[in-house]
Amino acid sequence: MIVKKAIAGTNLEQAKSHNRRVVIEAIRTNGALSRAAIARLTALSSQTISNIVEELEKEELLRPEATQKGARGQPAVPYSINPDGGYSIGLQLDHQLAVCHHRSLRHGSGPFRTAGRPADACRGDATAGCDCR
Repeated sequence: MIVKKAIAGTNLEQAKSHNRRVVIEAIRTNGALSRAAIARLTALSSQTISNIVEELEKEELLRPEATQKGARGQPAVPYSINPDGGYSIGLQLDHQLAVCHHRSLRHGSGPFRTAGRPADACRGDATAGCDCR
């Protein structure tokens, strides 16, 4: 009997999390966008975009920019990523080396920092105790 692999399902919470990442990625790659522009880019409904943008704004991950006057209707409010909204830290531990890397939304990628042995990982000072800062 041949058993085919089932397609993995999703639940509402996973879909919501995925849609939030899609919205953040759209703004990150395209710059400040209005809710209507986000809806066009992501193919999500305008109500879904409104809910997600409102949540992300409350969590201070997005911030509204100055309104843009259009030809008609209400002025569009573009949203951008709040540069102080989040940070990410990566750490690689080896038996002789530690490598740290950080990324902030404000400054993008931070420098790699190495610590431990061999001596050149600690800027040539083999006797100093090195740390990842």
